Parts: sequence; C-alpha cells; structure tokens
Amino acid sequence: MRRLGRRKRTSASSPTDGAVRGYRTGGSQLTSDERSVVAAESAGKSRWRAGWLLLIAGLMLLVAFAVDAPAEVCQVFARKSLSRFDYDSAETWLRRAAYFSSRNPTTELLAARVCRRQGRLDEMTQHLSRALLVGGDAKLIELEESLALAQTGSLAAVEQKLVTALKEGWGDTDEISDAYANGLAANSQFGRAATVLDAWRIDYPNDPRPDYRLGRLHEYLER
Repeated sequence: MRRLGRRKRTSASSPTDGAVRGYRTGGSQLTSDERSVVAAESAGKSRWRAGWLLLIAGLMLLVAFAVDAPAEVCQVFARKSLSRFDYDSAETWLRRAAYFSSRNPTTELLAARVCRRQGRLDEMTQHLSRALLVGGDAKLIELEESLALAQTGSLAAVEQKLVTALKEGWGDTDEISDAYANGLAANSQFGRAATVLDAWRIDYPNDPRPDYRLGRLHEYLER
C-alpha cells in the first residue's frame, strides 16, 4: 500500500500580514513629503522661539541703556580706581562711561574729581562746566569747586561749607574729608587734620586713604 506523504499545512495569508511585515521592515515610516512637513513645522517653531528671545533681549538692552545702566557700572569701577589712587584706570572707566552715555553729569563730576586730585584745575573746571550744562546738581558742582580750594590751602573761604556738608551728609564724605584734611595740613593745623582723618578712617574702615594720609602726616611731623 502506498503511503501518502503528509502535506504541509499552509494557512491563508491574513489581510493584516502585509501591514505587519511592512511595520517590521519600516514600511509604516513617514513618507518623504510627511517628513518635510514635520521638519518645516519644527523649524518654524524654533524660529518663532528664537525671534521672541531676540525681541526680549533687545527690549532688555533698550531699558538698560535708557536708564544709563552701562554708564553707571563704569562709574562704580571709576570710583574704586579713585579710592586706590589709580587715576589712569579711573579715566579709562570714565571714557567708557562717556561712550555709553555722552551727557551724563555724574561722569563729568567724576572726571572733574580725577583732574582735581591731580592738580589739573583747568581741566577740572571744563568738566564741571559740562556737568552743569547736561543737568548736573549745581550744589555738588559748587562743592567740587570748594574741595579744589580746600586742598590747595585756600580753606578760609570754604571751611564752613565743608563742615556743613559733613554734618548734613550731602556729597561724598570721604572726598570732603580728604580735601578738608589737606587744607588743614596746608595751613599747619595738623592736630585738626589728624582728627578729620581719624573720623574718616572710622566711617570708612575699608578705605586705604585715611591711613595713607595719616602716615604721610606723621612722616612730615617727625622730620
């Protein structure tokens, strides 16, 4: 008897088989057109976010310049240089401040102070005139002129004004004390000069200038 060979059972293909095979082989991935659309949408969103960030940054810069913030930062560094007697650095910072804000009265007042400290009184007067022209406080401008007179020894005409400024706390106390002490020493009133310097040292413990001035005063008296 002939033995019939077993037939291999074959199942009919399911309608979903093609889809499954297509998924496994990547057939369900986006078409090139669909990928282009998605990429365009993503790029559009990125450009939109970047645009808003640039707009916000621009507005922040406009606000900063409107309130003279860059110039004020430069003025802070100029003051620090002045406290170290580093006049070259102070003038560099003030030039930067003037670049950011060309009509800033505080910059002109500080420039006048640098000139006064160095005895360049003609240049000091020019800066003070410009400070007044651009809206500077006339009282502070007049005080700077008084400090110039005091430090050169012409103290009698301005001493009461300096004492009043120290008592009432207007103007920069350290600058007033410095010029006042110099004026007293120039008029041989060394004891009073030392008293002013001691008070300055107590009020400004981190300022090296009163100790420096006291040291110079003691050196002079010990000659």
